[in-house]
Amino acid sequence: MRWRRSRKKRALTMQSLQQVRMDVRVAVLLRSAGACWYCGVPLTMSTVTLDHRVPVRHGGQTVLDNLVASCRTCNVAKDHLSLEAFRRQRGGTVFWGEKLQSGRGS
Repeated sequence: MRWRRSRKKRALTMQSLQQVRMDVRVAVLLRSAGACWYCGVPLTMSTVTLDHRVPVRHGGQTVLDNLVASCRTCNVAKDHLSLEAFRRQRGGTVFWGEKLQSGRGS
């Protein structure tokens, strides 16, 4: 039964991301300078996947401020983890998007 619930939640999350308008997708990709927010690999409109920084499972919403561009590898690896848990899984590294944001502020 638990498997069915998680499958249903995953389907709802995927459905919400598929309904994101193209202009929002473009904005998210441009905001990350055309690279994965987690690892920095270059992305195109055909290779970008959108990820929730705060997962839907943890109360995150499908809004522009909560969406980041990511490569498929990072998106699958992050799954439903929080940023802190994903950071621990990656050895405590600072994500590429965080470096980009701090560089803009300087």
